[in-house]
Amino acid sequence: MPEKVNLHDANVESVEIDAINRIFRIRIDRYVSDDSRERVQSTVEFKNVQSFSGTLNLMELVSHARFGNVADWEPSMGFGLSYLYFAGGVFSVHSDEPVIF
Repeated sequence: MPEKVNLHDANVESVEIDAINRIFRIRIDRYVSDDSRERVQSTVEFKNVQSFSGTLNLMELVSHARFGNVADWEPSMGFGLSYLYFAGGVFSVHSDEPVIF
């Protein structure tokens, strides 16, 4: 990922853990740019996951959905630790550099 994609105000749709293949995916609806008016569906994918930890308050996600429930994220550059910050939670994922599609 050449630059950090802005995920502020995105909404979490689902979280998937593929334990056999060590893949972690978060499906989100996000703004493509700061001046976008509509969100587009995207997936943040982490491969070669070594470990994952986090907490997510689903009631907080629902109550912040109108404005977006992703606060920010710090993706790793290459193999390393990425952090995703939510309204009511945080994930840390130790993996290859995440990709968004």
